[in-house]
Amino acid sequence: MKVCVIGSGVNGLISAYCIANCFPHCDITIISADQEMGKCSKHGFGSVMITRPLRIMDSVDTLKYTQQTREYCQNMNQEDAKAAGIQRLESFSLFNFHQNEETAEKGGDSVPTNEIANLFKSGENVRQATNVEMREAGFVADNTKLAEVMGEKSITKDTLEGYIGYHYIVDTNLYLPWLRHQLTEMAHSTSKEKRVTFVDRKITSWNDIGLCDLIINCSGLGARELCDDPFVIPIRGQYLSVSCPLKRCYRANHFIIVPRTYDTVIGGSYQIGRWDQQIDPKDTEKILRDAAAVYPEVTSSDIKLVDVGVRPGRIGGPRIEIEYVDVKNVKSKVPVIHNYGHGARGFTLFWGCAERVAQLASGLFLPHAKL
Repeated sequence: MKVCVIGSGVNGLISAYCIANCFPHCDITIISADQEMGKCSKHGFGSVMITRPLRIMDSVDTLKYTQQTREYCQNMNQEDAKAAGIQRLESFSLFNFHQNEETAEKGGDSVPTNEIANLFKSGENVRQATNVEMREAGFVADNTKLAEVMGEKSITKDTLEGYIGYHYIVDTNLYLPWLRHQLTEMAHSTSKEKRVTFVDRKITSWNDIGLCDLIINCSGLGARELCDDPFVIPIRGQYLSVSCPLKRCYRANHFIIVPRTYDTVIGGSYQIGRWDQQIDPKDTEKILRDAAAVYPEVTSSDIKLVDVGVRPGRIGGPRIEIEYVDVKNVKSKVPVIHNYGHGARGFTLFWGCAERVAQLASGLFLPHAKL
């Protein structure tokens, strides 16, 4: 069985990994126009938790995929978790309940009650912070700078709430190389030949792929043209890497501070519809201003990197389904399992989505398999 995976980001690599384990005798070719270790994925914060409302860029399975990804991180042995950059950290999430139900029903930016429910379901040991914990963390109602971070005109002691819990962080700088190494080490049990091959090539149509039995499409933003999918939308994000050592994550609206193995990343740009990847000084200023309101210590740390990533968002959330396409020199239609459009939740959903891809593939080629 020959499998072709389009895309070498985290979703392409983990889909290949799950397919390889599901079909131990298959050969896999991973094709990408840029083999720069997941050009888009490396910009991710690697957070496995839902702290924002489920909206138009999410699917009905977002929470389920998040929980499955959390279980994957939980079940990884300590040695592999360290090598892969996966760690369990405490997080402090802020919310401001400022609108009544009537305003919320009209599309306002209030925090719906199900957002808190999703925070509890996607994290571990989540609880509301006490007044003492809020004050010790510097989160007070009359903080005008904090109100600006949260997109509010004001916050009061009756509306500002904090929640403390645990979730997993996947260090993109470590996980992507670790995962790629796992794939390159896969070999056939008898011949010992490598099962996974990486090819540097741009795919503009299904005819560019060549002979194969199954295609896994993790082309990200490229799916807009490859699949003629108008629902694929770029989401630009700018972030900073600083040297400040932390043991806790902080979140407020779109702003987030995440400690990783060798640095801490901070950011908040979430700009739908922007393709440009140039660094915007105004975004940098806002990130530092927001950081000063949430956790001032990070602003006094050395800035190691300022960078931009464009995420592959999709109206309706990730597309994970089977389609049959015509491929040059192949007599019958070839099945394609799509897995793209994860937006800013790439590392939140990656394992759950890959498991679903493997399930669909098993249904095609192992009809009697227990799913």
